Amino acid sequence: MNPPPSPLHERRAGVLLHPTSLPSALGKGDLGPHAYRFVEFLAAGGMGVWQVLPLSPPHDDDSPYHCLSTSAGNPLLISPELLVEQGWLDAADYDIACAAHNPGTARRALLAKARQGFLNSASAAEHEALSAFIAQHAYWLEDYALFQALRETYH
Repeated sequence: MNPPPSPLHERRAGVLLHPTSLPSALGKGDLGPHAYRFVEFLAAGGMGVWQVLPLSPPHDDDSPYHCLSTSAGNPLLISPELLVEQGWLDAADYDIACAAHNPGTARRALLAKARQGFLNSASAAEHEALSAFIAQHAYWLEDYALFQALRETYH
């Protein structure tokens, strides 16, 4: 049996758009419901490619090409709406954050609350999946976590 043809061998139309350019009640877009709707829009229009810029955590200049890690993902791309759906974040906290004057700070506070929500209410399988992720990525994750802690402490 022959392998399926590579998608790189056919011409396709697409778009280059970073997820932070999508709409969001918290300022910059993320990989939540608006991203899913965008993909559906692209598919309906016959687009076959959504090319994104790097999704790593940026320096303070927010440039996707000026990243703090080649392996870590930008936590600000985590959708608070999906965290509410998952049950790890309270909808009232999300609504309050949407009304805040500083969406970036509000988003970080929501992520901290969602972390606590995960620790308190995630299933055993979800906790095992997190432990497996940490173990699989320990070769970079531990150093990156230390780097971020030192960076936050010493600016």
